[in-house]
Amino acid sequence: MNKKTEAAPDSWDMVTCGLHWISAIWVTGLLGLGLVMVNLVAASGPKFELYQLHKSWGFVFGIVLIARLVWKLFVQRPKALGAGVLHKAGVANQNVMLVMLLVLVVSGYALASFSIIPIPIQILGWNVPALLSSDMVMEQRATAVHHVIAFALIILVFAHSGAALFHHFVLKDRTLARMLKKSS
Repeated sequence: MNKKTEAAPDSWDMVTCGLHWISAIWVTGLLGLGLVMVNLVAASGPKFELYQLHKSWGFVFGIVLIARLVWKLFVQRPKALGAGVLHKAGVANQNVMLVMLLVLVVSGYALASFSIIPIPIQILGWNVPALLSSDMVMEQRATAVHHVIAFALIILVFAHSGAALFHHFVLKDRTLARMLKKSS
C-alpha cells in the first residue's frame, strides 16, 4: 500500500485495530503488574516471580510493539473526523504514547541488563542475553526512567481512553467505532 497515492480510508484496518487492542490489554496488564509488584508484594519469593513475569511479558510486548511500529509505516491514517486542536492533540497523544512504550521496553531491558544481580529475562525457557554490563548507577538511572515513564503513560492512557469515550458519548462521532471494527 502506498500511503502517499491512495485515498485515506474511512476506518483503521483490521491489523491496526488488532495490534491496538492487544497492546491496550497487554500494557494495562504490565502497568498493573508493575504497580502490584513494586508497591503491594512484600514477600521476596512472590515478588521475585512477579518481577520475572513482568520482565518476560515486557520483552515479548517489545516484539509486538516493534511489529506495530513497522506496520504503522505502511498503513495510512483514516480520514480525520475533525480538525483543529482536538485532532492534533489526539494524534500527538497517540504518538507520544508509542514513544513512551518504546522507552519503557528499552529502559526495562536496560535495567535488567545493568542489574548487579544477573538474573536473565526468560522466555519459554530461553534466556534473553544481557547486552550491557552490570552497573549499579546505570541500573538506578534506567529504573528511574522506567518508573517515571510508566506513571506518565498511565496518565496518557487515561486521557486517551477518556477522549475516546468523550468522542463516543458527547461528540457522538465515529472515533471509537473506527477502532472497534472495520466500518463500511
